[in-house]
Amino acid sequence: MALGDRDGIAESLEGLGGVGSTAEAARLLGTAAALRQAMGRSMSQGERETNALIADSIQAAIGEDAFAAAWAAGRESTLEETVAMALAMTNEGIEGQREHGAGGTGPAEQPEIRIDVLGR
Repeated sequence: MALGDRDGIAESLEGLGGVGSTAEAARLLGTAAALRQAMGRSMSQGERETNALIADSIQAAIGEDAFAAAWAAGRESTLEETVAMALAMTNEGIEGQREHGAGGTGPAEQPEIRIDVLGR
């Protein structure tokens, strides 16, 4: 699987990590950090502050040890594995919204949403 814009992928993983408070969210942040390090890219001050707030929130929700383990697992995961997990998390959230009629519309009226991090 060829993955295109790695800067965009790192930002997408960080953004998806920010919408959850689970070990999977911490894993996304770990992979994004490893990806940025491998590319030699740093974050702006604002991005660092935002990511610190996100990480603190996740850590508070799942605990320090679980966060550290998930972060480390994310750093060791392949990018392809993590993108697949992120897509699954996103699709699960969309399906949950469809089942519950989020936004006051019925399941048939919910739009299909895809994240194009694979460059397709």
